[in-house]
Amino acid sequence: MNNSSTNQEAFAEVNLHDFLKKIWKKKWLFVSSVVLCIALAYAYIKQANPVFEVNTKLLIDPTGGSRMLSESKYVEGGVGLIEVEKNLFNEMNIIQSFTLIEKTIEELNFDVSYYSADWYKRTEHYRNFPVRVEFSDSCKQIVDVPITIDILDEERFILSVDVKEFHLADRDQATKSKHEKPFTYSTVHEFGVPVEHQYFCFTVFHGNRPLFDDEYQDKELQFELHHLQDVASRYKSALEVEQVDIQASVLGLSSKGEVVQKEIDFQNKLMRNYIQAKLSERDAIASSKEAFIREQLLNISDSLAQAERSLQRFKQRANAIDLTHTASRTLDQIQDLQSAQAQTELNIRYYQSLLTYLTDVEGVNKIIAPSVVGIEDALLNETLLELKRLKGEETRIELLQGSKSYDLEILQQQIDNTTESLRENISNLIGSSNLTLNDLNNRIARLELTMNRLPRSEKELVNFQRRSNLYENLYNYLSQELAKTGIARAEDVPDTRILDAPRMTGNGPVTPKKKMILALGFLIGVFVPFGYITMIPAHDDFFKDASELEKITTIPLLASIVRDSAKVDLMTTENPNWQAKESFRDLSANLQFLVNSRQKNVIGVTSTVPGEGKTFCASHLALNLASAGHRVLLIDTDFRNPSLSRQLEKKKGLAFNNYLRGWIPDPRDVLQPHSRYRNLEYITATRADRNPHNLLSSPKFEYLLIELRDEYDFIIFDCPAVGLVSDYLIISRLIDVHLFVLRHRKSKYSFVSEFEKLKDKGNLENLYFVFNDVPPKKFKYGYFSYDEGQVETSQKQALRRVSM
Repeated sequence: MNNSSTNQEAFAEVNLHDFLKKIWKKKWLFVSSVVLCIALAYAYIKQANPVFEVNTKLLIDPTGGSRMLSESKYVEGGVGLIEVEKNLFNEMNIIQSFTLIEKTIEELNFDVSYYSADWYKRTEHYRNFPVRVEFSDSCKQIVDVPITIDILDEERFILSVDVKEFHLADRDQATKSKHEKPFTYSTVHEFGVPVEHQYFCFTVFHGNRPLFDDEYQDKELQFELHHLQDVASRYKSALEVEQVDIQASVLGLSSKGEVVQKEIDFQNKLMRNYIQAKLSERDAIASSKEAFIREQLLNISDSLAQAERSLQRFKQRANAIDLTHTASRTLDQIQDLQSAQAQTELNIRYYQSLLTYLTDVEGVNKIIAPSVVGIEDALLNETLLELKRLKGEETRIELLQGSKSYDLEILQQQIDNTTESLRENISNLIGSSNLTLNDLNNRIARLELTMNRLPRSEKELVNFQRRSNLYENLYNYLSQELAKTGIARAEDVPDTRILDAPRMTGNGPVTPKKKMILALGFLIGVFVPFGYITMIPAHDDFFKDASELEKITTIPLLASIVRDSAKVDLMTTENPNWQAKESFRDLSANLQFLVNSRQKNVIGVTSTVPGEGKTFCASHLALNLASAGHRVLLIDTDFRNPSLSRQLEKKKGLAFNNYLRGWIPDPRDVLQPHSRYRNLEYITATRADRNPHNLLSSPKFEYLLIELRDEYDFIIFDCPAVGLVSDYLIISRLIDVHLFVLRHRKSKYSFVSEFEKLKDKGNLENLYFVFNDVPPKKFKYGYFSYDEGQVETSQKQALRRVSM
């Protein structure tokens, strides 16, 4: 554990040292990157048009304080027609409605925009501009295309258009068509004279700024015509309306734009149009009620005058007789019962209308208040209010959470239950009202029998008196209602008012955020070269020479193998590179020092990942040992990727796989001799079609070593890469010397720690590194020529390194 910890600390120390070294080496890259990114951030800030946010607050009286739809504070009794409690979410949708926004945009003439442009920026202007454009609604207009004005003098200007494609809008038809063709136009026109073309017709006037204002010097003046519906859609999507507080009926409005005053005017006009629409709606209701009452008064006044004249003439003919006590009392009772009868019939019709409204999805909003028809039923009123509250909550949840919300499903179940309870209550009320009506009819019938027994003249007088009193009472009632409505109209106060006038949010634009963009530019300037150093040039994380390997691990380096770019046929050709041959002699010499008997002669050659040269090292090590006179057996144990076998001659049916499966009983039957070196034999393999673990863990594998160990000086395994699979650990107990191949600028520092973990995990002993693919100029142990003495010297140097 102490060795492992020490190695990790050394590894981290080397990595940090190299990393800091790389950063210092690239310091000018960091400086240049930071300067460049900050400059780009500053250029973006200068080029981008600032966007400002404007907000306002609107107070809405949810109970409906309008005197034309509720009670007058000067007149006793209500004159309302419907319940006026408002749903704030409905009001939010009304404010954001396309119709209201389109009306506002049209009144503000936002379908024309004015700009000044230079080589890097285009700025919008509002109100204060040297020219003003009025276009005609009678012809089609080219829209969303910059139209340039070049002022010649106080009377003339050049109008220019140059586009590759354009749209034409017909304001009368509210349509827009696309034309995919170029259009170029440049003509001199006069101020105040209509400009007419098949694609536009408008008139350019002097604006409220001088034509040659210093602010617009060296800038190009432009304007654009817009399709009204497009502008309304943009403002609708940009307008945000939200409830400021859940316990308050205050709505907050906010919008963003490049010109603060333009957004302020938009919100002011939108609020005035919204309030005026509410007042106009209530005024229309009040006007219609007044007209209805006046019409009824006109009819009743005629009937009343006729009834009074008939009564007067009857009294004159009958010598002004008076009603007896019995007739007078019976008449009063009949009138009272008829009033109750009329009220009951009205109640029944009201209850039946409620049942009709309950079957309509939007019917709840149309329900007339019970008090309007004289019904004072607390339970009914409470249930109606609860249903309206649930309906309002349904609108809110659907707006915030969508139509498939789980909360919405629960709320709809509550609405269904409340509606069913209300329907049952109304049915009971209709039944009881019918019983009351029958009773009233019976009582009136009995009283009329009493009236029939009166003298004929007295009975006629009663009838005249009843008709006159009825019209008089109706006339008095309607006159009172007309007076109440007139007083309520005079007290016309909107139930919506602006709490805060529209104003800019904060002290400057909301975008671009200058400090944040500059800071982001600085961070990008730092992280771009940082990422380049740490990720893109990943070569710096690879081993560049053997000294780096010796610094970070206690596992000995057995030899360095020189790079050999020649393609060598393992069956017929010796390695032509003398330095490569010398490096393998170096490796062979060290192995001969380690393997001092045939009881410890099994060598396993592996690597972390494919491509590090394990097969190259295993095969050339076997050739080198065989050329030195040693009996060598080379076995391909990589059943996943048998690359060694692809380089050797192989006989069909004699693969190592067949022996391990038991298809070949004698291990000597799978041995194949090398065509050049008679003391070198090898065993080939084929790709396993099943899990190789079964082959590697076969008892026949160990039996092969027992049978053949004494017949060879060296048995070399070309093993699977340990970084991908665990095959090597299965056969590691059979291996005496473990050679882990690392490749120059291919193997990473992290591979060493993996080998350290593998060593501890497999309890591996006699583990050594072989550093492969070393450039010839970095090979420290090569010679220009060699003889026996030189080989002996090379072996002594290698032995010294291993013993250290």
